[in-house]
Order: sequence, then C-alpha cells, then structure tokens
Amino acid sequence: MFPHSAVRDLWWLAVAGSGAAARYVQLRARSRVTPYDDHEPIAARLLGEQSEHGYNAHSLVSIAPGANIWHCPEVDGAIVYNEFGKVWLVPGDPLADPKDIVELTRRFLDTAREEKRFVAFIPATERFAMQAAAIGLRAVKVGAAPYFDLTSWGPRGDRAKKARAGVNQARRAGVVVTQVERIDHILKAETSLLCESWLKARRCAMKLGWLFALDPFQHATRKRFFTARDAAGNLIGFLAASPMPAREGWYLEDVLRLPSAPVGTADLLVVEALNSLQASGAKLATLGTSPLAREGDVAPQVGNHELLAKLVRMAAGCFAIFYNFEGLRRFKMKFAPSWWESEYVLFPRDLQTPPRIIRAFIQAIAPDGASKLAAQQIARALRLERSAHKLLPKKDATGHSDGKSHRGPSIASGSRVNHENVMREIDSQAIETPAVMVQGNSRNYLGQFVSVDGLRLHYVSRGSGRPVVFVHGNPGSHQDYSMTLWDELAGSCRAYAFDRPGHGYSERRNGRSTTVEVQATLLRDALQKLGVEKPLIVGHSWGGSVALAMALQHEEDLSGLLLLAPAAYPSGSSQWWVTLPDWPLLGRVFLKTLTPLIGRRLIKDSLRDAYHPEPVQQDYLQAAEVLWTRPDQVKACAHDDQSLNESLSRLSNHYAEIKVPVVIVTGDSDRLLKPEDQADRLHRAIQGSELVRLPQTGHQIPHTHPKSVIEALKRTWELVAQHSISPPR
Repeated sequence: MFPHSAVRDLWWLAVAGSGAAARYVQLRARSRVTPYDDHEPIAARLLGEQSEHGYNAHSLVSIAPGANIWHCPEVDGAIVYNEFGKVWLVPGDPLADPKDIVELTRRFLDTAREEKRFVAFIPATERFAMQAAAIGLRAVKVGAAPYFDLTSWGPRGDRAKKARAGVNQARRAGVVVTQVERIDHILKAETSLLCESWLKARRCAMKLGWLFALDPFQHATRKRFFTARDAAGNLIGFLAASPMPAREGWYLEDVLRLPSAPVGTADLLVVEALNSLQASGAKLATLGTSPLAREGDVAPQVGNHELLAKLVRMAAGCFAIFYNFEGLRRFKMKFAPSWWESEYVLFPRDLQTPPRIIRAFIQAIAPDGASKLAAQQIARALRLERSAHKLLPKKDATGHSDGKSHRGPSIASGSRVNHENVMREIDSQAIETPAVMVQGNSRNYLGQFVSVDGLRLHYVSRGSGRPVVFVHGNPGSHQDYSMTLWDELAGSCRAYAFDRPGHGYSERRNGRSTTVEVQATLLRDALQKLGVEKPLIVGHSWGGSVALAMALQHEEDLSGLLLLAPAAYPSGSSQWWVTLPDWPLLGRVFLKTLTPLIGRRLIKDSLRDAYHPEPVQQDYLQAAEVLWTRPDQVKACAHDDQSLNESLSRLSNHYAEIKVPVVIVTGDSDRLLKPEDQADRLHRAIQGSELVRLPQTGHQIPHTHPKSVIEALKRTWELVAQHSISPPR
C-alpha cells in the first residue's frame, strides 16, 4: 500500500518517476565514458567507489546494467548518469572523496558543454548542493528525506503512536518479520509475485522506467532483506535496504506489501528493519526522499531558488492522481525520524535547461509519453468501475438480488444499495488510515440508507439520548463530523450525520432543482421516517443554509439550530469550474477525465483556505481526495454552488420569523464566509439568537475547534430548555 523507494519517489516528483536506477544511458564524454556491465572490471571499480564514498542514499541503486560511468584520469571518482535526448540525468551525487567532488563535477560539466548536453543532478543531497553552488549550479528544493539516528532512535511518544499502533495490529494478526539469511529461487519467485501485486495496487496506471522500476535483488550481496509472513507462512511484505557506507547507514529502498496484508504490515517491516540495523551497529538510516515535503532546513550556502521550487510543487501537484506524495510523507513521518534533510535538483544556470530537463524526465519515466500515461490512468479508472459492478450481488430470473456480495456488508437487497456498499468499501481502502470500517472505536463508520421520495440517503448514527442531526457543507460528507466529533458525542446524544443528496453515498436527481429548500424537506422527511422527533439541527457552511430552511419550513419539527460558519446570505460569484459539468459533451469529458487530474489540486487549494489560519488536517484531505473527485459528487457540488445564492435571496427575507433557539458560531479569520457578511448579519436578523466568535479561527470549525462545537451544542440545548418553559416570542 505504501510507496517504496525514495529515489523512485523523487524521480516521480520530477516528472513521474523512474526505475531500477540509471538504466538507459550511453555516454559519449571525452574524458572517459564506460557503459556499466556487471562482468567488466569497471563494475568492480565503480562498486568499490560506492563502498568507500557512497553518501547519497541512491548511490547503489543508481549503479545498474545499461548505466554510463564518466571518469577522468586526473581526479579520482566517477559519475553515473543516464542520457535522454540531449540531457544527462545524474541520479544523486558523484562518487568521490568530498575534497574531489567539486573538481570532478566541474570537469563533468565541461565535458557536457563540449558535447552540447544539458545536465541535472537529482536527488542531490544538501552536502553536494552546497559544494555545487561554488561552480554555479542552481539548486531547487524538490523534497526532503527523513533520517533516523540509530544510536538513539526509538519509536516513543506521541510522534510515533501511529507506527506503534500499526505494529501492534500486525503482530496481533500473526505477522512475523525476519531478516533474510539466504536468497534462493523460491524467495525470488515469491517476491516477483508480491511486486506484481503491489504494482497493480498503485495509483499509476502503467509500469514506469528508470528509478521507479522494481529490481530489489540488484546487487543483492551488498543489501539486506526483510520479509513479512502471515501465520500460514505466506509472503505478504518485503523490504530491501541499500548501504550508505560514507554515512555508516542504510537506505530502506523498497517497502512493499500485498494489498490484502493485515493493517500495519508495512509499519512492522520498517520498525523491525530499523531495530535490526540498530542492533548490527549501523549509525544512520533513511526511508528516502518524500517529493514535495516541506520538512528540512535549507542551508544559506545552497541558494535555493524559491520561485522555481514553488513552480515545481505546483506542477508536481498535478501528478498527485498518479502518485500519493502526501501519503508517502505521512507514512515516513509516523516513524518519528530524528531529522529531515532537504534534497534538490541541481542544474546549470541556463534558461534552456529546465524545460529540457522536464522533457527528459518524462521520457525517462514514461517512454511512451505523458499523454499515454494519462490515457492509461483513465482506462484504469474505468476498469476499477467495471470491477466494482462485478462485485454486485447477482439477480435471479425474477430480477431479485440474492443479497450476497463478495466485499462489504449488505444492508439491503436492492442492487443499487449493494452497489453503494461496494463503493464505500472500495473508498475505505483508498483512504489510507489505520482505522477499520467498523461500528465502534473508529473514525470511519459504516452507515445505513433511508429511502425518501424515491432517493436513498446515506447516514451514520451513534450514541443515545436527545437527537442531534449534522448537515455538512459543499462539498462534504458525513465524515465532516464522524472524523472529529463522534467519540465525544456518543455518551451525550443520539447523533446522526447525513450525506446530502449527491454527496458521499446519497442519491440525487440530475439538474439544479435539488435546491436548499428541497434538501431541507428531504432531510425532514428522512428524519420522520426514522422516527427522529424534535432534533437539534447542526449545519456547517452550506449545511447551515439547509438548517435555516428547515427552521422556516418545518419549525414545529425542530428543537433548535446550531449554525457553524453558516452560509446565510448571497455572496460572490461561483467558482470558475462549476458550469463545466453542464456543457454538452465537454461536461462529460470534464467529469470523467479532467476531474481526477485537476480535482486534487482544487481540493487542496480550497481546504487551505477553509482551514486558514491553521494547517489542513491530512487525514481529512486524503478522505476528501477520494470522495470529492468522483464525477457524481463533482456534479452535485457544482449544482449546489450554482443554486445557493438564489435560494438565500428568498430565505434571507424571512429569518426574523425563526422562533426556535439559535446559536451561531463563526471564526474571525474565515476567508470563505466573512463573519461581517454572514454570521453577524444573521445574528442581528434572528431575535434572541446567540453569537460565538472564535479568535484566530477559519471556516473549518468542526475540525479545528471540535471542543467549541461541543460547548455550543450544550449551550443550544440550554436555550431549548429555557424556550420550552417560556412563552413564545
């Protein structure tokens, strides 16, 4: 489930990745160019250089058949590189004594200029970046790598609690990790099958080249290997570690596991490998590069080009559909690294170099071209959709379902409902969290469906006591609340969180006719069908509009309202993309193809504004990337955005008629719905309402200030109690 090699990761950042190290190169340097061959004396010399001067984590990985080695008689050392078009790509740092690196690099650059070639070093360490600055190479930070000081490292404290939880889960499931003592044909065959299964589960839809290709047994005599096996002895996980001799350390190059392996298998592999390396006397270890990671300081001597670094992050963000950069960073972070080191791409100060490097990266990683990579990703998405339909229960001759499903529970016998259950199961596996979808101590809750007006609405519920109904914003789902408030509420009320029509797993009719008012009536009817009487309605953002509409249309059925950063009055124009789903033909293309490619970037940008001034919670971001980029939800979000202002123009003229108790909570730093334009006006319009203003708080109140929501909920119930014994206003 987790990305493997740091080298591969950074190459992917650079363009989309690359494989078993420097493979496809032919060197034509005047000083000395030798194609790498396992059977030639040069191989022994090059591996000897690595054994003495291997400082970069990728130094051993980059030495592979097909690579070119540049060296000159005047300076000891060598540079491994690959040639793509007119670009020489160097995977990492030169293999040389630190005192010789600058001169060796200078001569290499001179040779490249004479050959009219462009050069880039990636991923380069900070040590080399500081040295390269002396000869005019430009540095752009493209990520960071976590390092573990094995003389003192131990997964202790809050920083490592997720890793410990994963380790404990894997051990309870019977997973055992051992270091490989002997490599035989059986292990190689098992590992080959494991690699194939692992690759099929990746986001990327095609096999990549260069430093992304899996070749764990290359230079096997110099590496260390660890296997994870289940209680039956089956291979379910594998880890390869490459030496960094100059740092007395190891690079955990490949961390692989079967998609069906128990939760925590990868965690156990990493922790056991680090413990074993620690016991053997190693001083340092790393999990390799995390592309786009902001961690790690930048030394002033490096002269990082901030503008280009920002552009790289923006461009690479578009490839998140193919590679889970943020998931990789979180995976590495949870093992409590001792520090992070920045890593760079280095290249000459030439305006022609950056675009040529980008093209070379694409050629290295996707030899058939970026367009084919995108096309295959779309084809993969369609295959997954077809696979989901195959999981649906079969119908008999009368058209009735047998109620059986290969995956996920079966809440009802209807095929559509079972399809929704399958999709929930698939989504739950795509959201990489340690939680398991069970009713209980989990942040993901298995919900139910209620049919209203021919639509199935999905909801989750928990606890006992007075009913509280939570309505999410736009976009959103029940997870807006179940991921933050559920455990706190379980003992004080009966909580319900609905997916609004078209969001999460709820059905919706096409078109913009499912307005705020329509959704308010659907929710009221759903509650009546469930037997929920006099609930308190909690609405956040767009959900606040639904709560207000319910109070105006069905006040006698409610106890009160708690509004969190509510959308109460018409605001600015809609976002640029909301009309695209309605375009003939092009709308379908947008939903089916462009949404997966650009959706994640839009989600990150919008959540950054929603959480401001606090950081985005990464587990919520990951869940949002899975749910919000589905075509049906994108369309529902667009229609909700288009219809909102018209509904609020009608509703806002009647807010003074609301008589049930109302508490409004707003953040003074809300960028999306400014308090003075929304919450403050609403407070003045509804007589007797109470306004709570949270300092240094943005729009995403349910996540950033759950305790404040709980307190506001208690206050709302107090007002409800007072209202019940007071004469009507």
